[in-house]
Amino acid sequence: MLTTIKHQDTGPLVVVAKLLTGYTKVKAKVTDIDSYIKVNGTFDADFVAYVVSWQSNHGVTADGIIGPSTWTAIAKAAPTCSTAKNKTSGYTLALQLLLGGNLTADAIYGPRTKAAVVVFQDSNKLAKDGVCGPKTWNALIVGAAVQPTPEPGKFVQPVDYKQGDKQWGKKIYSNHNDPKQTMASSGCGPTSDADVVATLKDPNVTPWTIAQLSMKWGDRSYNNGTNWTLFTPHTKDYYKFSKVVKSANYSALKACLDAGGYVVCSMGPGYWTSGGHFICAWKYDDVYTYANDPASSTRKRQKTSEFKSQCKQYFCFYPDTKPVETVDKPVSGTLKRGTKICDISHHQPTVNYDKFVEDTALIILRPGYRGTGTTGTNGSVKQDTCFVKHADALKARGVRFGTYFYSIATNEEKAREEARMYYKWAKDYDPLFWAMDAERDEITKPAIVAFVDELRKLGAKRVGVYVANQLYQKYDYASIRNQMDFTWIPYYKKNPPSYPCDLWQYTSTGSVGGISGYVDLDKVTGTGHTLEWFCGGVEASGTTE
Repeated sequence: MLTTIKHQDTGPLVVVAKLLTGYTKVKAKVTDIDSYIKVNGTFDADFVAYVVSWQSNHGVTADGIIGPSTWTAIAKAAPTCSTAKNKTSGYTLALQLLLGGNLTADAIYGPRTKAAVVVFQDSNKLAKDGVCGPKTWNALIVGAAVQPTPEPGKFVQPVDYKQGDKQWGKKIYSNHNDPKQTMASSGCGPTSDADVVATLKDPNVTPWTIAQLSMKWGDRSYNNGTNWTLFTPHTKDYYKFSKVVKSANYSALKACLDAGGYVVCSMGPGYWTSGGHFICAWKYDDVYTYANDPASSTRKRQKTSEFKSQCKQYFCFYPDTKPVETVDKPVSGTLKRGTKICDISHHQPTVNYDKFVEDTALIILRPGYRGTGTTGTNGSVKQDTCFVKHADALKARGVRFGTYFYSIATNEEKAREEARMYYKWAKDYDPLFWAMDAERDEITKPAIVAFVDELRKLGAKRVGVYVANQLYQKYDYASIRNQMDFTWIPYYKKNPPSYPCDLWQYTSTGSVGGISGYVDLDKVTGTGHTLEWFCGGVEASGTTE
């Protein structure tokens, strides 16, 4: 089943939903699919209203969310597409986006699209007629991400992307915007990773999808290509692979391929490369190991004895043994939790979430901030690049969290703008509490009041302020403290700050399980709300929020 999508989601899957429900129509060839997705790929309020009406007309609960029941109805309602029917149409474009691979998404059902449909039908044990009818639509939409586990020795080649493909080959893949570092020159890591993800998880994923995530997560090195962290923990956590094994032993590769998985291999000098290179292994026999090479259509296999000597590391991605869940569910049983209170942001891009959860009692995430810009205060409001990744990982483990927004609000107008974007990004995660991070000289008392007021108007509960200790008097915060649900102060001394607060950030050089490097750690002061209150529970006195 395709992933559930809802208001404010973006990307190719939103485009697919708009096309298949008839919200967006296409009557001519699409020449730039990236631009088309950018323009049409937002699940905005108008589309929510349209979905509600569509659901009502098709016997589905009218909630404006496209989940399992709505995807099933969409598959049932999708019209036949072929070289004769709906040849140039939005339905064909949706089909091409779902098939992915090296297929050009141009809305025209030509020979390459027909051939791709035949391959898909063959792999799903459907009649190989090259026509996308009810059964093929159902397999694409309802049966998406369900991979049969082959018998040992029965191997299926994954999507075979090339890093130099014209769709993304010239795009810059660099952590310092070097125009010489492109997908064609150094994108073998994201391309091999995309082979795996597009085959086992999401057919809409391309090498450029993974490359953008790699840069966002900090996995693109300065001049040595892609770091191993892209594969595990990052791809493993983000795409919710239940099993990924990192090993230098060839037997790990064999076990994974026998189970129907695929292996990203980090290769040293030899047959595949003169320096370093990533490839995607998918098959072995008594003599050879076979792989997709992102940089070549001719290098396809190597004698296993040589392969083993040239491979530095195997990243073994196992398939799910049942359909991928479309809605995150809390893990069963009681989560083991620790005692630490920790706030993190994009400064902690790599997290072992299981260990992190085990060492913390309360987690606070940063959904966004205002950039400083060239003038110091006129920067734009931006989403934290790691917020969604952190939030989704915690949600998947059934862990709720608090949030804060780093503000540079010099006036009430900017404060309200920040609050609106903050609320937009965080509200669907139902955070335990909300906080304005006020630690800049430019911030004013009216801006603090406006920020909190705007959040409450939007529906936020438990709204407080993280106020810099050295600016407490400058803001005249004492005169507005009682308007806040809580106060949080950073003060890196042995004793709590002299100003009253509920939460005390006592160090910026702390440590916590699952994260390498320094982190901020916090304590409940004991003079205000209890830890139980911050975690969503009741006060020690028995009162509730």
